Amino acid sequence: MVFHNIMMGAISQASAFSIDQSVRFNDSDSPQLSRTYTLDPPWTFSAWIKRGELGSENMILGSSNGEIHFNSDDTLEAEGTSSTAVFRDPGAWYHVHVSNNGLFVNGVSHGSLTTTRLNNQNLFDDFDGYAAEVHLQSGTNAYTNFGETNDDGVWVPQSVAAGDTYLKFANSSNFGVNTGDGGAWSASGFTTVDQMLDTPLKNYTTLNPLDQRATTYRSVALSNGNLDIDKLENNAARSAFGVRLNGGKWVYEATLTSSPDGSAQLGWSALNVDLYNSETQGPLAQYLNTGEKRISSSSGTGSPTTSSYGASFTNGDVIRVETNFNDSTIEFFKNNATQGSIDISGMNDGTIDYFPHVYANDTSVSLNFGQRSFVNTPTSGFKALNTANLAAPAITDGSTNFQTTLYIGNGSTQSINQSANSTFLPDFAWIKNRTAADSHALFDVTRGATKVLSSNNTAIEDTNADTLTGFESDGFALGDDVIVNTSSENYVAWQWHTQGGAGSSNTTGTINTTTTSVSQAAGISISTYTGTGSNATIGHGLGAAPAMIIIKRRDAANQWAVYHNGLGGNTKYLQLDSTSAVGTDATFWNSTSPTSTVFSIGTDNDVNASGGTYVAYAFASVPGFNAIGKYTGNANADGPFIFTGMRPAFVLVKEYTSVDDWVVWDTQRDPTNVGGRVLRPDNGIAEFNGIGGSRDIDILSNGFKWRSSNNTMNGDGSEYIFTAFAEHPFGGTGVSPITAR
Repeated sequence: MVFHNIMMGAISQASAFSIDQSVRFNDSDSPQLSRTYTLDPPWTFSAWIKRGELGSENMILGSSNGEIHFNSDDTLEAEGTSSTAVFRDPGAWYHVHVSNNGLFVNGVSHGSLTTTRLNNQNLFDDFDGYAAEVHLQSGTNAYTNFGETNDDGVWVPQSVAAGDTYLKFANSSNFGVNTGDGGAWSASGFTTVDQMLDTPLKNYTTLNPLDQRATTYRSVALSNGNLDIDKLENNAARSAFGVRLNGGKWVYEATLTSSPDGSAQLGWSALNVDLYNSETQGPLAQYLNTGEKRISSSSGTGSPTTSSYGASFTNGDVIRVETNFNDSTIEFFKNNATQGSIDISGMNDGTIDYFPHVYANDTSVSLNFGQRSFVNTPTSGFKALNTANLAAPAITDGSTNFQTTLYIGNGSTQSINQSANSTFLPDFAWIKNRTAADSHALFDVTRGATKVLSSNNTAIEDTNADTLTGFESDGFALGDDVIVNTSSENYVAWQWHTQGGAGSSNTTGTINTTTTSVSQAAGISISTYTGTGSNATIGHGLGAAPAMIIIKRRDAANQWAVYHNGLGGNTKYLQLDSTSAVGTDATFWNSTSPTSTVFSIGTDNDVNASGGTYVAYAFASVPGFNAIGKYTGNANADGPFIFTGMRPAFVLVKEYTSVDDWVVWDTQRDPTNVGGRVLRPDNGIAEFNGIGGSRDIDILSNGFKWRSSNNTMNGDGSEYIFTAFAEHPFGGTGVSPITAR
């Protein structure tokens, strides 16, 4: 098969410098770049890298046990200096810099080192993944010569003088062309199709090795930069990222590279679908190698409908998948011949993220999501699945509406300024002493500074002038109370911004709120109200239905009531102050789901006692800024992957089918992977450090992944709800895609 040369295009990202292409490496083909040279120390190496294979040694510069490589535990080692952090995100790009200044990833130091003499060391020998903008230079150059933090707050490439070696991979017939001052490199083991449009500034989806399915046939065998699925029994994979089924026209292509000894299935599916056992789960839409189609709806959990559709397909056939989420249709093409349009309106509820997928039972398939030329030209208007083509997020910088701040108490008074966006004005602050067993302390502008509620107990609201004494233009002020400011003890503050003030009454519901402070853009609403004891509605001002609501009675010792759309019904509730499993009671939400204007409350005293005063925190789904959903655990250290469409800064989880803790992780307390420092909203105990054991989590560019089998977040078959808030969206039109962490 002949592929024409890849056309270059402008990068519509927030960066003045563009990268037009990369090169793909597949370690089983032994591709490498070699050259006869000697480079005396000091020297500098810089490259942008997107990983394919994880969990094995991958060489970057050198040969066996060479100068720069990923270890089998996914740490990065250079000149004998190894990171403590792990780097196992295949969904985005890393920037690796090595010099006498140290080992840096995305501009962050991971250790000091001294370079040694290089003699004819290869580049990317035994490496699987992608590389772009490769530099190897004499002398010591700063990492800031090669990258910078742009206006989006993202580490991105910048233009740099060529030096000795500068590989741009612009010539698909010779990847060793050196734009720098030194000689050419010898490229071996490549074909022209290894040139990719996949770059740090226009990141294309690939198949996702982190997306494990159920216990049976959990592992997935991928190769060629996670674009090929290998011929094994019941091998299946989804893409690293997808789209929400409420807009857009998308295309990808699959080529069978072996005859199906079993079966092959292509299409789109939700993340909760077990591709090995799709007959009992949905939603999905598939084209089968037998010529059949298989469809199930977003609401269905039973067997999907399988019926005749088009022609069968086999080795050498090229299947193009064009999905129009604007009119809810999917159309499959075999060798450029349409097999007919399929109605998928039953999948389109506008709240589910869907992903291209492939199931290959004793079949091998090569995927192309647009990072190289398609074999057959797609229909006009259909786009490749890359970050530049994703919908523009409403919030491009998560720190404008959510921040985590760490501070040390001084036992006196102090103002806490923000570590990120300095103009951030918090309207809701949740503070916890990490060092000692003090209660959680929650404050907000609608109730007023100094008024304290604690998530770990039912106590009435306390007015304490020595706690949070005021919300300030760039943080908050503290008194000397031990709950917020014990001398020499460590604290964390999770903070949300609404409208920068207490707001005003909302009169939309049958109960007028005393005060509502709301940000529709961020999907955050804080309201105070007085109960009536009768079924009622409360206006929240979000303009979209809340996916999570937390309510606390202020004037009596009632429990914290939690509504979450992942619980599966408008009679379901949890209690933030309790480890209890989900309860069923129509008197909490009056058996009525929230709408874009109001949420309903019944007669339970936790939400609506006559004359009782309450505060309600409501959160609507905002793609790119938050993710509110559910998942199922698998009791494995290689746990489930949860897609969020952004890099989370904060993750809240509760196992709801049985008794267990609420738990919170954040990226300030765990700035690198693997993370594991947890706090429990239902318990005032000090921070538990579960890193390396029972609470391991990887925060990813597009979600998070469990690395522990602990039942608190990953029990076998257990059901969990989660809520996450963003550091930065994964991508979007005009927005720089986040780097891998």
